[in-house]
Amino acid sequence: MDMPDISDIDSIVARFHHAQSEFLEAQEYMDYYWSVDDLIFEIEHPRHKLVYPMIPIGTWSPETEQFTWAFAVSQFPECARDAASVLKGLGAKFQRAEYDHDSFDLPHMELDDVLAIAGHHLNSTVIFKEKNMKHWLFFALFVPTTVSRIP
Repeated sequence: MDMPDISDIDSIVARFHHAQSEFLEAQEYMDYYWSVDDLIFEIEHPRHKLVYPMIPIGTWSPETEQFTWAFAVSQFPECARDAASVLKGLGAKFQRAEYDHDSFDLPHMELDDVLAIAGHHLNSTVIFKEKNMKHWLFFALFVPTTVSRIP
């Protein structure tokens, strides 16, 4: 198996930041809903609704700086953990041994690297970050499957 070199990882992270900034600008005036039971993420604009398929990536605690892959989050339904299981083995692929653990210490400044690599591996369009005081959740979003017009 070919190992990505560091320039590949830098490129992956740069593309991630570009996609994230475009998504955040578009998200400013939106209502949204997500479901780990149905593996969907909905965004409602004033005149239409987009429904994205999604895969949960993981959670991160700002207090402990601990990251947990979604396949290891017992609170997620089995379908979400199964969908996220494609993220197993990223440590070997990207030469980051800590990624092969269900949970690992992850400083805030390295969080986007993990998300970028996971999103790249999944070939996702963008990563949604649901932040609260205790835990942050991360979802890989894919091309919307449904676009509904709202009268």
